[in-house]
This record gives sequence, C-alpha cells and structure tokens, in this order.
Amino acid sequence: MCRKAIIAIYLLLLIPVFCFARQAPEQQFQEHLQRWKQFHWLGIAEVNYKSFALRKYFTLAKNADAARLDLYDSGVFSLTLQPLAAVYLADSIALFAPSVKQLDDLDPNWFVPKGFARNLIQFTDSLQVRQQEILTTKKTTYNGLNFLFDRHYRIVSISYPASDITVKIEYTRKSEPDKITILISKQGKVILGVDQRHYTDIVIEPLLPPPGTQPMDKELIEPD
Repeated sequence: MCRKAIIAIYLLLLIPVFCFARQAPEQQFQEHLQRWKQFHWLGIAEVNYKSFALRKYFTLAKNADAARLDLYDSGVFSLTLQPLAAVYLADSIALFAPSVKQLDDLDPNWFVPKGFARNLIQFTDSLQVRQQEILTTKKTTYNGLNFLFDRHYRIVSISYPASDITVKIEYTRKSEPDKITILISKQGKVILGVDQRHYTDIVIEPLLPPPGTQPMDKELIEPD
C-alpha cells in the first residue's frame, strides 16, 4: 500500500512536466518568454568573489523598461530586512552600496558598453524576432549575448564572452526559474535561489544615477 501511494505521488508530480512536453514548440517558447518579460523574484543570494563571500536575501524585478536587484541584511534576530546594496538598470546603470564605499563610489557606466543595460532589459524582444532560429537550433546570438535553450525551449544559458560572464538557469517541474548561477571571469560566482515569483503589475522604483550621468526619466519605468 505504501509503495502504491509513493508511485501515485510521483506521477502527480510529473503531471506538469507531461503537460508542458505535449505543447507545440511555438507555444512552449512563447509561454516561457512571457515569464521573462516582467517578473518579481524573492529568495536567497550567495555571492562569492575571491576571498569575499556573503549570503543575503534578495529581490529581483524586471519589466519592459527597467530592472533592479536588491540585497538585504536580515538585521537583528532576522526580524527586519535592511537595504545592503542595489543595482538599477535602465538607459544607464546606478549602483547603491552604502556599506561598501568602494562600490558606492563606483560608476559602472564607465566600463559597461553603452546600450548594454537597455539591450539586456529588452532581450525578450530580440528573442521574439528570432523565434524560428531558436526553434530550429535551440540557440541564438545578438549584441554579443549567446543564448542556449533546452528541449522545452527554456533559456538555460546566457553568456557574454566579451566580459567572460556566463549565466546558467535551472527550473522547477513547473518550468519556473528556480536557481540562477552567474559566473564572472572564473573568479566570482553569484547564486540566486528563487523562492517566490510574481509576474503581473511589476513597478520598479529607480535609483539615483551616479554623479555625472544622465538622470533617468521616471515615466519610462512606471507603467500607466
């Protein structure tokens, strides 16, 4: 009886996988792409760079016009979350890290190629027009970014050889992003473990841009 119950539970867990696999390739691709157009994730981030390491709560939000990653310190007895660092992407990049002066004074726009932030935010538009190529080869390249897809036409790898950055993505049985691993020049690693996900009405609060950069238009990043 116990063995039959285990088998039944296992089959129930596989139902989402079977349903997803029976969809037409075009439908699989479109449904997957929709989840990358706008989202809000919450989870645990693990950052390792040389001898530096931390494990903090994070939120990552993206819509059609902007993206923002926030790291939080859990505070005393983990009762409150205190802002630790934030990165905001729109037409340029803003960085907020008051507890790490070297980072807080850094202007990433000096070394990030012009237009890179905008291309990264709007990558789903570029993948949309490359649908047939992706369905045929399960890969594509645009603006120096290399995308690889699995047999369900989900993004499993994004690489940017010019900066030696690779992003690997793992999914739940329901094809929800579950674990994102970012490898940076073989010296650093960031792992985002996603616990909660939302996909509607994503509003992103901007950060003030670094001194000397063009201020961002708030109307561009808040939907009507």
